[in-house]
Amino acid sequence: MAVVLLILGLMSAGVTVDFLVENHVARAQAHSFMLFGSTVQLSDPALVLLGFALGVLTILFLGLALRLRRRHGSRRRMGRRVRELERENDQLRSKPGESPDESPRQRNG
Repeated sequence: MAVVLLILGLMSAGVTVDFLVENHVARAQAHSFMLFGSTVQLSDPALVLLGFALGVLTILFLGLALRLRRRHGSRRRMGRRVRELERENDQLRSKPGESPDESPRQRNG
């Protein structure tokens, strides 16, 4: 799956670069628009490049967030498992008639 996503990412980058080269980034007609109260002039290829860059950043941030969330979840599961095993150990040690230092291997063998 990772290889497929890598190939798709490279293809989208290739299409964007092809568009920018064909439309002459430096000589394209500029469009003006308002952004945060100021007027900005950008050409069509520059707008495409900006959109591509913002899309890449969005994907990177989402991937990082999902990875961190997965790590946090596995740590939480591991902590629950440790607490469960500690309770189980305490129950096994508190059984009457058995020495807490005696392991099952010593009793059976």
